[in-house]
Amino acid sequence: MSLNCPYCRAQICDDSRFCDQCGKKLSFCPECLKPVRGTECPACGSDAVDAEEYFASKETKKEEQLFLDGNGLHLPLQEGVFGRRDGIYPEFSKDIYVSGRHGELRRLNGVWQIRDLGSTNGTFLNDVRLQKDVWTNLKCEDKLKIATKLYIVQP
Repeated sequence: MSLNCPYCRAQICDDSRFCDQCGKKLSFCPECLKPVRGTECPACGSDAVDAEEYFASKETKKEEQLFLDGNGLHLPLQEGVFGRRDGIYPEFSKDIYVSGRHGELRRLNGVWQIRDLGSTNGTFLNDVRLQKDVWTNLKCEDKLKIATKLYIVQP
């Protein structure tokens, strides 16, 4: 795949850190996945990041994809709220023990974190109940119990 340099409009490879034609150092929009001119993406308004940071974060994302395995499910960790009523895992919608807005997952500085949103039946990490609204780090082989169902965090 090729892209255009935001400065001289020359065609560049999708893994370029500098433009081959004008020599400008490139920045990328992490949301639009395109090189941008300046510090902000004109399309979505996101802050642009240096090409080295952009490509390093893409590599980290590839390497650190984690899944919740258990109860016949293999769910990729995703950022967002999960629960019975709505969220990133529709698979929880029929589990009467999962609260409507049960918990939330995020990735901060390359580390996956989870927090309980005040669920009735709780979220447990390695048999310890999470406190409401306290972010806790996840790692491979952690045992995560969401209400009554046990999952193992797997690569």
